[in-house]
Amino acid sequence: MRYFTTCILLCHFFVWTNVHADYAATFDAENGELHISEIKLMPIGTSYSAMLKQVDLGEFIFKLVDHQPVEITSKSPCFYEIDTGIVSIPAIQVGDRVYEVKLSLLADQADYLYQITEMSIINGNAPNEVILSQTSPKIVIKTPENNDTDEEIVQIYASDETETILEDHDRTDDPAIWLHPEKPLLSTIIGTHKIGGIAVYSLQGRVLQFIPEGKMNNVDLRYNFPLNGKLIDLVAVSDRGKASVLFYKVQSNRLLKEIGKTELAMAIEGYGLCMYHSPITNKFYVFINDTEGMVEQLEIIVLDEEQVSATLVRNIQLDSQPEGCVADDVSGKIYIGEESRGIWKFSAEPEGENTGILVDEVIEKGGHMTPDVEGLSLYYTDAENGYLVASNQGNHTFSIYERAGDNQYLGKFTIANNPDTSIDHAFDTDGVDIINVPLGKKYPFGLLVVQDGLNLSDDATEAKQNFKLISWENIADKFSLSKDTTYDPRNP
Repeated sequence: MRYFTTCILLCHFFVWTNVHADYAATFDAENGELHISEIKLMPIGTSYSAMLKQVDLGEFIFKLVDHQPVEITSKSPCFYEIDTGIVSIPAIQVGDRVYEVKLSLLADQADYLYQITEMSIINGNAPNEVILSQTSPKIVIKTPENNDTDEEIVQIYASDETETILEDHDRTDDPAIWLHPEKPLLSTIIGTHKIGGIAVYSLQGRVLQFIPEGKMNNVDLRYNFPLNGKLIDLVAVSDRGKASVLFYKVQSNRLLKEIGKTELAMAIEGYGLCMYHSPITNKFYVFINDTEGMVEQLEIIVLDEEQVSATLVRNIQLDSQPEGCVADDVSGKIYIGEESRGIWKFSAEPEGENTGILVDEVIEKGGHMTPDVEGLSLYYTDAENGYLVASNQGNHTFSIYERAGDNQYLGKFTIANNPDTSIDHAFDTDGVDIINVPLGKKYPFGLLVVQDGLNLSDDATEAKQNFKLISWENIADKFSLSKDTTYDPRNP
C-alpha cells in the first residue's frame, strides 16, 4: 500500500529545465520550488524529473504542478525504492548548502503525506533556519489544480493472479472471462499476449492452453453463436501483426480451436477489439480499432459448417488513438476509450449515428480520467442496471460509472499490494473484464480480472506481466454497489 501510492506520484512528475546541473535536486527558496532533476524507480529503472511548488513555508508543503517522464541519464539521480517506499535524494541544494535527504511516507491518505526522516549536511554551513526549521517537516504532494485533489482513491486487493508463460518476455494485454455452461468453478480466463499469442487460464491462474500465434492484442467473447446447427461460444481476437481478427470456439474441454480469420480493411494494425450481439436483429458483430482513431464494425458471418468470417458494415472515426471498448448487448450501446480524451458512447447498431456522447473525459478537460484511458468492461445487475469500469493507465486506477442513464461517475480505486499474501499491485493496466456470476468462495458475487503491466516477484523485482483476479464483493462493499448475481450472461 505504501509504495503503491508513492509510485503513483513519482511516475507522473515533469521535466524542469532550470535545475542546477551539479546536484540531483535544488530548492529555490525565493520561488518556493523544489526541482528534482531525476528520480529513478528501483528496481524498475525508469526515470522521471519533477518540479514541486511550496505552498506552506512553515510545514514545507509542496504540490505537483505538472508531469512527464524523462530519459535515463548518466547523472546520480534520486532513487525511489519500491520495496521500502523511501525516496532518497543524494544531494539537494538549499541556498549555498547541500544536504542528503530521505523522505518516507508518513500516512496513507489521499493527500500523500510525507516527512523528512533523515537529513545530513554534505557541505555548507548550519541548516537553513527558515526553510528547514522543523525537526520533521511535512511534505504533502498534491495533483494539479484541475485534478480531483480531494477524491479518495480506494484500495482493493487481488485474491489471485495468473502464471507467466513466455521465457524472455511476457507482455499480457487483455482478458475475457468465459463462463462454464454447467460448472461455474470450471470457468476460465482467456488472455492475450501481444508478442506471443493467446492463453487460457483456470480461475486459480494456472495455464491450461497457450497458442503461440500472432501479436494478439484484445479479446472478447459471446455465447450462443449459431454454427453448424449448434450454438457455440465464440471468441474474437485482434492480431496487431497481421491486421486481422481471429475467431475461436470454446470446446467442451474448455480449450480454444481456431475457426476463422478476417483481414481488416484498415491500413494500420488492428488494435482494440470488442464484440456485440444485437438484441434487435440477433446478429453478431466485432468492433476493432487502430492507432489512427479508425473504428470498424464487422458483421460476423458463417462461411461453411465449420468456419466463420466477418464483413465490414460501418466505420467510426475518432480524433486520436482508441483501444479499449465494450458493448452493452441489452441497451445496444458501445463504449470506446479514446486514450488521450475519455470514454465515448455510440449506438452499437450498424445503422447508428457516428456522433458519440462523451461519458467522461480526462482531468485536464474537467473530467475524472487520467490518460491513457484503456480497458472497459460492464458488470450487469439486471437488464438495465449495473456498472461500467474503466482503466486509467496513467495513474494505475480504475473508474466506476453507472451503467444506466447518463453513466454517473461513482468513484475510483486501485489494486494495491495484498498485505496477507504475496500478490502485488496492478500497475499500468491495459485490459479489464468483469462477470457478475458467483464463481466459488473467492468470488461469490462475481469476478474482475485486470492486466498487470508491472508485475513484481516476491522480492519486489520486476517480473513478467500477468493478470490479477479481484472479487467484485470487495469493490462493491467499498462503494456500496449492488452485488446482484441474477443476470445470466449466457441467457440475458
